[in-house]
Amino acid sequence: SRSHMSAMGGPRFKLLNGLEIPLLGFGTMTTGPGQDIKAAVKHAYAAGYRHFDLAQVYGNEAEIGEAMADVFGDKDKRGEVWITSKLSCADMRPSGVRASLEKTLADLKTPYIDLFLVHQPCPIVGSFPNATPQRDGFGLQDTWRALEECVDAGLVRSLGFSNARAVVMNDALCYAKHKPVCNQVEFHPYLQQPALIDWLKKEGILTVGYAPLGAPGRGDPADHGSGLPVLLEHPIIVAIAAKHSRSPGQILLRFCLDSGVSIVPKSTTPSRIEENFAILDFTLDSDDMEKIKALDTSAKEPGRFYVQDWVGIPLLNA
Repeated sequence: SRSHMSAMGGPRFKLLNGLEIPLLGFGTMTTGPGQDIKAAVKHAYAAGYRHFDLAQVYGNEAEIGEAMADVFGDKDKRGEVWITSKLSCADMRPSGVRASLEKTLADLKTPYIDLFLVHQPCPIVGSFPNATPQRDGFGLQDTWRALEECVDAGLVRSLGFSNARAVVMNDALCYAKHKPVCNQVEFHPYLQQPALIDWLKKEGILTVGYAPLGAPGRGDPADHGSGLPVLLEHPIIVAIAAKHSRSPGQILLRFCLDSGVSIVPKSTTPSRIEENFAILDFTLDSDDMEKIKALDTSAKEPGRFYVQDWVGIPLLNA
């Protein structure tokens, strides 16, 4: 394992560029009005979180910057905290990448961030839900070159992707001067994506998992239309929680860490923020892990005969 315990913020993982990221992060995407992200970030810091996962499209970086200023006061505590943000898909034109990042830095009142992700490997025009694909003479490699210039200028320390398949990650490993250090993807017992994640581990690339609790706050039907039991209420998860005298949510989060996946659960409820961090004093045993692994639905498509993974890269099934 390339992770070890640190006094603040829990276990850390050594990235390809030598920097160490706390594996247990705090997500900041708010899902409705009236959620006080500023108070939530301050409470998360007090609870022990030292990794904060942001994005330009969440629309709250200025509020988070105010919270960070309150937390730090006049002391230079910036080095205590790992800050990730994500480049908006609408800002992927190479000539505009630096200005986009500089807006994030201004909002956060910081001279640099630790990690900047390509939020979706798909440039767009406009904004959701009325966005259209960008078709204007540039692609991911051009965007990445502009991001690398931001690294060289000291504005960001690490680069990565979110929502990238193996073929996109492999392409980046081919062309990148500053290699992608992570890929942030959906990860929970129903979507374990072993082909992708095992390959990323071989490459030394960290998987950061979002929706580790099964996205209970999304606001669509309880099972998101999947027909699957709600993870927090799944009998296997509930039984393992009872065995460890923990909550089902803590079991789901521990499953991610014990699978070698970093997590960024989000909450604006103080008690839940604390509960989600209080998972560092136990681990799941092999029996627990096997039972949860059996819930995965992300296996190879039954009708596919060729996965084209002939050089060890899962090009078509991840």
